[in-house]
Amino acid sequence: MYPASTGVALVDDALGGLITGDNVVWVVDDLVLYRALVSAFLAASTPDGDRVLYVDFGGGTLADGRDVELIDATARSATGRPGPLADEIERRVRDRRPACLVVDQLGRIARRWKPGEAAGFFGRVCPAMLQAGITAYWGVDSSLGRAFTEDVRQITQCMIDVRGGRVRVLKAEGRPRALEGITHRVGVVGGDVVTHRAEDRFELVVTVPAAGGTA
Repeated sequence: MYPASTGVALVDDALGGLITGDNVVWVVDDLVLYRALVSAFLAASTPDGDRVLYVDFGGGTLADGRDVELIDATARSATGRPGPLADEIERRVRDRRPACLVVDQLGRIARRWKPGEAAGFFGRVCPAMLQAGITAYWGVDSSLGRAFTEDVRQITQCMIDVRGGRVRVLKAEGRPRALEGITHRVGVVGGDVVTHRAEDRFELVVTVPAAGGTA
């Protein structure tokens, strides 16, 4: 078992550590940044190319050549609705356990799922991944609204806001060392996630593998 890490040391420190089986929700409006954060996580948690289960709503977050098992959740697919999609995720986890789960930004389904369906989907899959011990990354953006984000915050183990060029931990369940509410700078420079802690002028550059061009 590899040590659980986001792949960004400053974020790991702010969370007070990442625990295998965490659901990590990124509140992020920038798809490029979300892709880079996902790539940093996968580089740290699947160094030997371990299998990744990826739910694609049409954003193409993962296309970097790893052993990615795709679940097509686009509008016309058989798993484009919340119930069948949750069934399929749970089935694949039972049949062949993945190293982790990556979910495309949920805002992509905001217009085709009824109000509350996205929250219901998250409320079912999030606890299932925690119980199975599979670390999951979720992208949430502003199109889903504050009520949805608050519903998700109540259920998930970790929530991190990375909007406006800043990163802030909104929730880190069961971690007394978490630095909730403290703001750092974050961005993507040349395909790398760059974080900056203003108080000590510390800057960390995380190299994201270039294969497939996810960043």
